[in-house]
Amino acid sequence: MARENIFVRHFFPINFPVFKPDHNFKSSKQHRTHLLKKKKIKNADRTNQVPLKEKKENLTSRENPSVNWLSSKVTIFKNILICRGSSDFVLPGEFSRTEMTNIWLVKHANGDLILDEEYRNLPDYRDFKTCYASQLMSNESKNRFLDIKAYDDSRVILDTCSQNNLSISTESMSDYYSETDYINANFVQGYSHEKKFIATQGPKKETINDFWRMIYQYRVSAIVMLTKLVEKGVERCTQYWPDKLNMPEVFGDYELTLKDQQKCGDYIKRTFDLVKLNNNKNTTMTTVLNTPTSISTRKILTVNQYYYPEWPDKDTPSTDPISILHLIRDVNRHHLAYQYPIVVHCSAGVGRTGTYITLDAMMEKINAEAKIDIFGFISKIRTRRQYLVQTSKQYIFIHEALYEYCLYGFTDIDVSHLVSYYKNSKESKQNAKRTRLEVEFEKLTTAFYPNSQAREAFSNENKHRNRNLDCICYDENRIRLSNLNGASYINATMIRGFEIANELIITQDPMQHTEFEFWKMLTEYECRIIVTLNKSIQNEFVYWPTEEQPIRNCECDCVKFVIQLVNGSSQSNQQNDSFNGMISRREFEIIEQKYSGTSKIYVTHFILNEEWPEDSIPSNKACILDLIGQVQKTGAKCERSRVAVHAHGGGSNCSWNLWTCLEFIPSPQIPSIAGRR
Repeated sequence: MARENIFVRHFFPINFPVFKPDHNFKSSKQHRTHLLKKKKIKNADRTNQVPLKEKKENLTSRENPSVNWLSSKVTIFKNILICRGSSDFVLPGEFSRTEMTNIWLVKHANGDLILDEEYRNLPDYRDFKTCYASQLMSNESKNRFLDIKAYDDSRVILDTCSQNNLSISTESMSDYYSETDYINANFVQGYSHEKKFIATQGPKKETINDFWRMIYQYRVSAIVMLTKLVEKGVERCTQYWPDKLNMPEVFGDYELTLKDQQKCGDYIKRTFDLVKLNNNKNTTMTTVLNTPTSISTRKILTVNQYYYPEWPDKDTPSTDPISILHLIRDVNRHHLAYQYPIVVHCSAGVGRTGTYITLDAMMEKINAEAKIDIFGFISKIRTRRQYLVQTSKQYIFIHEALYEYCLYGFTDIDVSHLVSYYKNSKESKQNAKRTRLEVEFEKLTTAFYPNSQAREAFSNENKHRNRNLDCICYDENRIRLSNLNGASYINATMIRGFEIANELIITQDPMQHTEFEFWKMLTEYECRIIVTLNKSIQNEFVYWPTEEQPIRNCECDCVKFVIQLVNGSSQSNQQNDSFNGMISRREFEIIEQKYSGTSKIYVTHFILNEEWPEDSIPSNKACILDLIGQVQKTGAKCERSRVAVHAHGGGSNCSWNLWTCLEFIPSPQIPSIAGRR
């Protein structure tokens, strides 16, 4: 018989139950006997009066897509986890920050097979932990999902009015785990704090009062919300806060007032005043009141909510990885250790929540020790709450986000320090041949994104639709056109802005055989503004209507686009041209004709009349700033509008990071240029 490899890893001490009594019993005598046995066993273990038997309990395989064990088995013996795996599996260990790039390159290759196998070998402690409170019939309605329960030894216990008078030795189990002290939430450790986080589910209508009870009882000052209220037509979280500023609403025993709300990049920050009411009657229903009721003499608790909506259920954020790291940094900046715990919730409180907690801990570990241990930390926090980090995609995303953090760090700049930062970045360090800006740019070229992430662009069917095969779009954020008419592929990429998540579309100069897809993209993605940065295209292929040809037709199969000039720059040069003719502006309407009917949109077209060769900088920088200003001013008048920018192959000229940076100017910081892609 082949010899198995045995891997041993130590975790936080875990008190596993020796036996599982029937938690549905009602006899107080049985309950006292149960508690007495637990106490004796616990004391005997501490004093070593009872020799530790070599009793091992094997984890059983569960039919759950998020926990799919391979041929390996995991054995837990007291506080030691033993993985008995096949000879080709190596238990991941701690590694240094400098090793992150090489480890990512190796594990990310071949479709993330190594990372996927690591995820499937993460331990599952559900067979060794009790969830008696979650399983009580009186508490079942408070669980959003029947299979997501709160472990008893780490669950958050709410105060009750009669708690001081409740004698555990004389009351039944159902009274001890009464509905008034239960919420589906667990304390979870961070890197250096044992109870830094409370991981919980998205509140239900029946649990909003319990949620604010928890916030008030534990003096929570920060709530991180990682889910939308509704996703794909399914409610993921009930709204537990008021919408209107300075209009108090009552949620059960608590009055909540929204004091401030602001957009901070990819997340929204809300500030609330929470007050407990003098109300002895417990209720879980929400009552809206426009005037404050009898308020307790206790101080007002100020609570900040950080709402990050761009993160689908059981998936990864739709923004770039550095975005969620900015959120983690901002939360930690404004909430110090004495203000813990921080409440983190998504829908079930396990997948996205566990990913956030792991990233937070690993960032702190990197800053403190310059080391990383993703597998080990997730294994630890899974002893506190079920399923933390719920999918393989989330496990892979943690590695990708930390890879970018180790490579780039945070490169956003305080606006007040921008001038001095630029001057220092233009200078090279002592005995260095490169400036800081050149070093930062080289980091961009180091990032590893293989061609396998751009299969559509390199397919035989679409290769001829690319002007330059060195400048293509990745599958994850490319524009996807409908398959009804014409091709579904166009070399165009969605880029996030500051106010709007997908504000910019970067694409190549249209060609004759891709013109139909270009107009199709504008109508399907509601683009109201086009920016042409390549002056020479006017000598190659003019795809827009002109004064000489005010109407242009473009059709494919049963769809026809009629593009008609409404206002051309030659009609009023004084009004429409700026910078002595360097920027031209014209307006036209796009009429889409098909069997199902006719639709019409109006588009504003800006053309930069100054020569801007590819992979170079414009000679007149002020002209570019003016162009961006005009586009932003026009876009402010168009609701839900996107901007399509094209030049040459859709590369360096079009990246337009300056666009987003200018949008950040009113905020305290300008975003990272290196970290945006």
